[in-house]
Order: sequence, then structure tokens, then C-alpha cells
Amino acid sequence: MSQNPWKGAQQNESLRSENQTKLTKQSAERLRGVWEQQTREKQIEVETWRRFYQIKHEQSKELAERRQAFKLATLEEETRLLAERTTPADEKAERYAKLKAKALQLEEDRRLANLKLVNEKYEQQFRFVSDQNYSYYYGYLPREGCDLLRKELSKRKAQEISEDRRVQIIMNQQAKQLAKEQELYFDRLQLEQQQLSPESQLECAKKAEERRELVNVLHKQIQQKEAEKQEILAGKIREHQEMEKQNQELNAEKERLLQEKFLRRNKIRHDLDICLQAKRERLAGEQAKVNAVDTMQLKQAKEQAVKQREGLSADKRRAKKECLQYMDYVRQTKKAEQLYERQLECMVDDKVNQEAQKAAECKARERAARKALIKETADVCRQQIEQKSYESVQEKLSKIKEAAELKTILDKTRQETEKQLVDQQMRLENYRQQLEAQISERHQQEAQMQEERKREQSDGQRTEAIVQQRVYDALHSELDDADRHPWRKMLAHQHPDIPVWTGMLAISPYNRALK
Repeated sequence: MSQNPWKGAQQNESLRSENQTKLTKQSAERLRGVWEQQTREKQIEVETWRRFYQIKHEQSKELAERRQAFKLATLEEETRLLAERTTPADEKAERYAKLKAKALQLEEDRRLANLKLVNEKYEQQFRFVSDQNYSYYYGYLPREGCDLLRKELSKRKAQEISEDRRVQIIMNQQAKQLAKEQELYFDRLQLEQQQLSPESQLECAKKAEERRELVNVLHKQIQQKEAEKQEILAGKIREHQEMEKQNQELNAEKERLLQEKFLRRNKIRHDLDICLQAKRERLAGEQAKVNAVDTMQLKQAKEQAVKQREGLSADKRRAKKECLQYMDYVRQTKKAEQLYERQLECMVDDKVNQEAQKAAECKARERAARKALIKETADVCRQQIEQKSYESVQEKLSKIKEAAELKTILDKTRQETEKQLVDQQMRLENYRQQLEAQISERHQQEAQMQEERKREQSDGQRTEAIVQQRVYDALHSELDDADRHPWRKMLAHQHPDIPVWTGMLAISPYNRALK
């Protein structure tokens, strides 16, 4: 049976329509795959650039924050160092203030020591005068050559002179009464002189012993003052040694602080290097992960392309003759895709190389900036060390100068003290000589008074003998004398109502009418 040609043509047309439909679907699928591939590649590229820019932004932000923190720390450290550092003018003013305070303190100590010495001498002087008990009668007070006591001495001397005048007035008033009792006074004085002559000798020996004790006390006080001066000088030397020791401790403390600061900076720098190395490793790990993802995506794309090629080969085997044009088109498209992929890979490589070059340049700039910063820090540290060394040398020179000035002040003070002690010794020696001269003069006056008293006593005795002789002659004369007074006759008979001479210038107890 012959085949119907119309039916065969119809079948061929239907086959052709089916093949055309399949080709259209395959073309649409291919275009869809190309679009998806391009879209995926664009997404990958966009994501790659986004991550790259994000990483670079984070790196730049972190670097800026680190730079700002380092800058703030540097400024704070510089401000602290400038605040801690003292200027030479301040040190000079402080040193001058200390020297002035020391000089004032030394002057005050010397004034107090002189005042104390003057008070002691003043008390000893008046104690000695009170013990000797002779300046009260002559209005004499030894004048001390101290300006602080001159006013008080003058005042007391004026008071004692006024007291002496008052006593003299009273004595003049009592002179009339004493004149009436002169004879009794001479007798009593003679008896007292006879009784008190050994006591006077003992008193003179006692006074001489007291003078020797006073001289010994003065020598002891001078030795004590010398010992106190030596102790003060030794205290000043110990204070100077303690100041030197404190300065050495301060220098050691400053060196230790500088060493700790240097170690702390090295530790901070080491920690920053560790952080940078960890950051680099983390970025390298993230870059490796991104590369692995890109490789995996490329591999999946290749596998998908291989699967597509295998599917196309199967289709071509089923419809080899019908798909020759399609296969040519596919080969051309594949070549174009491969060319596009190679171009894309070249672009990606160029981009990666550019970014790597930029990263290397950034690292180089960062390394150069770090080197410059390290150099600048080293220069600043060197300048600070040189400045500290210069200041230390200046401080040592100033301390040497201060020690020389202090030594000069101490020498001057010692010379003044020695001069004052010599002057004080000379004044004491002059005072002792004056006292000895006054004592010798007093002894001479007492000897003269004693001789005058003896002469007056002998004259009184002679007068008394004459009076007694005349009384005896009057009483024991002849009773029948015509010119004899009746009272004398009654006295010869020892009449009780007649006044009798008793040796005193007083009214007779027998004369009642005259009382």
C-alpha cells in the first residue's frame, strides 16, 4: 500500500513545527541561562566591590581612629610632661626663696640665741648684785652693752637712784636722832665689831668663793654655747646630706619613671603590631574565603555549562541534521562567552592587581608614616632626654652654687658668732675687771671707814674717860665745899630722888614732871 503524500507532508510539517518549537524553547532557555549567568556575575562583581569597599572603609576608619587615639595620647603625654616640667625661672625663684628662708631662719636663731644669752647674763648680773648687796647703797648697776637691755637698765637705774635719794632723805631725817645716841651707837658698834670680826672674814671668804663659782659658771656657759653651735653646724651638715640623698632618690625615681614609660611605649607599640598582624591575617582569611566562594561559583558555572553542552550534544545526536545551524550558533556563542569570560577574568585580575597595588601603596604609606612617627617620637624623646640632662646639669650646678652660698652664709654666720663670742668674752672680762676694781675700792673704803671708826671710838673713849673722871672727882670731892651744888651733895649720899647718869641721853625716870 502506497503512503499518502499529503499525510507524509503533514507529518513532516508537524515534525518541523515541533523541531522549530524545540529550537525556540532551547534558544529561550539558552538566553535565559546567559541572562542568569550575566546577572550572577554582576551580582558577584557588585558583592565583591561592596565587600572590598567595606573592608577598605573599615580599615581607613580604624586607621583614622588609631591615629586619632595615638595623637590624643601623644598630646596628653606632651601636656602632662610640660605640666610636670618646671622652668628654670621657677626653679631659680624657688631656690632663692629657700635660701632667703634659710637665711631668715639663721638670723632668727641667732637673734633668739643672743636674746637668751642676754637674759641669762642679765639674771646672773642682778643675782650677783643682789648677793653682794653693795650696789644698792651706791646706786651702781653694771651696764651691759646690749641694745635690747639698755632701756630697761636705764629705767631700773633711775628707779634705784630715786630709791637711794629717798633713803638718803630718810637717813638725813634720822641723823638728828642718831646724833643724840652717838655715844651708845659707838659702844654698840665696837661690841658688834669685836663679835663679828671672824664672821666678816668668813663672809669675805664666802664672797670670794661665790666669785670663783660665778667665773666657773660663765666658763661652763661659754663651753655649752660652743657645744650648741657645733651641734647646730652638725645638724646643718646632716640636713645638707639628707638633701643630697633626697635629690639622688628623686633622680633615681625620675630615671625609673622614664624607664617604665619607655617600656610602656614599647609594649603599646608591640600590642599595636600584634593587632595589625591579626587584622592582616583576618583580612587574608576573608579574602581567601571570598576567593574560595568565587572559585566554587565558577566551578558550578562550568559544570552547568558542561551539562548544557552534554544536553546539546544529545539533542544534536537526536537531530543532527536539523541542528547543524544551531550547533554553529552555539559554538559561536560559546566562543563569545569564553572570550567574555576571559575578558572578565582579565578585568577581575586587573582590578585585583590594582587593589593589591593600592593596598601595597597604603601599607607602604602606613609604614612610612609609622617610621616617620617613630622617628619623630624618637626625636622628641631624645630632645626630652637632652633637655632633662641639661636641666639635671643645671640643677647640679645650681645645687653646687647653692651649697657654696650656704657655706658662705654659714662661714659668715660662724665668723659673726665667733666675733660676738669674743666681744661677749671681752665684755665679761671688762665687767669682771670692773667688779674686781669696785670690790678692791670697796675694801679700801671699808678699811678707811674702819680706821675712821676706830679713831672716833678712841676719841670717844678718851672723852668718856675724861667725863667719868670729872664725874668721879665731882662725886668724891669734899662734902664741905661751900661752892658745891646741893644735888651733888645728895648724890654723894646716894639720894634716891636725884637723877643719876646712866650713860644714855634720855630723861631720868626720877624726874616725873618732865615726862
